[in-house]
Amino acid sequence: MMGGVSEDIYTGCNVPASHALCFMVRGIRTNWKQVVAWYPTAHCTPGLKQWEIAEKLVELQYDRGIRVRAIVSDMGSNNQSMWKHLGIFSRRDAVVSSISHPFAGNLNVNINGYPDCLRDSYHLAPHA
Repeated sequence: MMGGVSEDIYTGCNVPASHALCFMVRGIRTNWKQVVAWYPTAHCTPGLKQWEIAEKLVELQYDRGIRVRAIVSDMGSNNQSMWKHLGIFSRRDAVVSSISHPFAGNLNVNINGYPDCLRDSYHLAPHA
C-alpha cells in the first residue's frame, strides 16, 4: 500500500504514510468484530486528534444502537497522549481509568491498555 497521510489527521502534511490507525468494534458478550475506520498516518498521531476521531466513532455507534463500554489500545505514546488528554492515569496513590460516556450520560467508558482489558472484560458485560 502506498500513499500519503490522512488529511483528516495531518492538515497540509505531504509525507508518505508509515502506519495505519485502525478502529474496530467488538462484541463483549458475543463473538464478533468489525473494522469501522482506518487512517494512513505517519509515525505519531496527536492524542487530541485521535480522541476526536474515537469520539466521533462512539457517537456513530451510539446512533446505531451500539453502546460502547470500553476503548482498548496498546501502550503506544500516541495512545498515552490521548489518555492524558482525557485525564486517564495510573499512579501508586490513584487510578482514573474511565470517563463519562460522551453520549449516554448514565454510562462510563473504560479506557484500557490491552492487558487491563482482559482483566476488566467480565465487569464490562451486563449481567442478568
